[in-house]
Amino acid sequence: GGSGGGGGGGSPFAPLDAALKDVLSPLMITPLIALRRVRTDGVHVVGSSGGSGGGDSEAIVANIRAASRSVHAMTSTAATQYRLDACHKRCYALYHQLIGYNTALAYVETQLCVGDFPPLLLPLIDASADNHPAEAAEAPTHAAFYAITVPHVGLRGIADLAFSLLGGAMGALKDEFPRTLRHFATLSPIPGYRSWLKSTVGQVDEPLASETDEARRCARYLLEARRGDGSGHAAGVVDGRSATLRFTAPPPPPPPP
Repeated sequence: GGSGGGGGGGSPFAPLDAALKDVLSPLMITPLIALRRVRTDGVHVVGSSGGSGGGDSEAIVANIRAASRSVHAMTSTAATQYRLDACHKRCYALYHQLIGYNTALAYVETQLCVGDFPPLLLPLIDASADNHPAEAAEAPTHAAFYAITVPHVGLRGIADLAFSLLGGAMGALKDEFPRTLRHFATLSPIPGYRSWLKSTVGQVDEPLASETDEARRCARYLLEARRGDGSGHAAGVVDGRSATLRFTAPPPPPPPP
């Protein structure tokens, strides 16, 4: 009982929450967290070619399928194989070395495209609606991230997992396709953007002056406020709650003479 005096309505568990964050934060550092590509045969070291996956493949895939229920569920074995194994798709996940590969801290799915980003979400999750060109798997120009998921609510505020995941995935894809892949987009909500926009601009429920204005602010948030780095160029559409970010990477260096 009781209202808990002097706390302004704060949660009675706030001190415990803060204490746990102090304990867990040192464990959520880059050397302990690894980015892996997930396929139905297990996890693969990013940048490796061929070979069988590591870990308990059934447990790994079951974990990803369970996490997918909060975004776009993998409803069958065929759907899972399509989204994890199709040659024009990639699924990346973050794993902690003290936890192992049976529990992903965060994961994202990626569609490789040629010429532009996919106009609809359905082809990304339904093989029967997908008519991607063969070049998408060999020389993609665009990559669309979707189904970005951080399934463990208790880790919120402890580590910036979603942005570590996207940064790692972009780096992995640019390494895999250094000559052709320059354009990236996320089709998922961008965590923290609404709060940042409100603190920076004010009201977020009223439309901004233009889509370009919105895109610039979204780019600033992702490329400066969150990454501390102003490289590249971004353009997209933001509604104050979520965003489609289009990021154009710098052109590759010329080939050596």
